[in-house]
Amino acid sequence: MAVVVLLDQFSRHCHRDTADAFANDQAALRSAKRAIAAGLDAALPPPGRIFLLHPFHHSESLVEQERYVDAVNNLVHTVAPAWRTFAGSFVRYAVHHRDVIARFGRFPHRNEALGRTDTAAERDYLAATGGKPSPD
Repeated sequence: MAVVVLLDQFSRHCHRDTADAFANDQAALRSAKRAIAAGLDAALPPPGRIFLLHPFHHSESLVEQERYVDAVNNLVHTVAPAWRTFAGSFVRYAVHHRDVIARFGRFPHRNEALGRTDTAAERDYLAATGGKPSPD
């Protein structure tokens, strides 16, 4: 869990708006997959499980995005009733991120930091959303 948070969250915040913010994404995803495969997620409270799943949410792979949507929806239905609202609050963001990846194959709001050229459709999207990665 600590490794995933370090690789996924800490680097994102320390290197915000630079390519280095995303440099550890694959390592974070591998660590999260190993933890889940070992069943370690089951021992975590719902907030810990969400953080463990975040590398899927940050991935530019549609397969990983689908896995995150499925995992968050499953979490909503399997946590104790006191945690359902918390878990449910992540569903909208999960679906939105998945839909962005399905549409563009990447997160357009990362293009500048990663030195990628926006497509016309991405420019329109970024203008319409104010360059934000998630819905308000």
